[in-house]
Amino acid sequence: MRIYKQYFDMIKSGAKTVEIRVAYPSMKSITVGMIILFNNDSKCARRVKRVTTYKSFAEMMSNEDPKTLNPYRTAQEQLADIRKIFSPDKEKLGIIAFELEKV
Repeated sequence: MRIYKQYFDMIKSGAKTVEIRVAYPSMKSITVGMIILFNNDSKCARRVKRVTTYKSFAEMMSNEDPKTLNPYRTAQEQLADIRKIFSPDKEKLGIIAFELEKV
């Protein structure tokens, strides 16, 4: 799974334990127990511990601990960052949060 470097580095270090994605069909197929390899780096393989779906980024931010998404930014800053990455049309597809654990 491709991911921006700043978020990849946080996952690799263990600081980021929840990854969020728009609910594209390919993302909906990810289930608990699956292994995700980020940026084709074998040192960044993570097992999916939990999958949670949300209707919007705001709902997701209200239910997830912001520190698990990005421990260096506030919830409000993260929401603004997310909305720069994903358009409102993408958000309408729904949001999926994957809780990750090191393999």
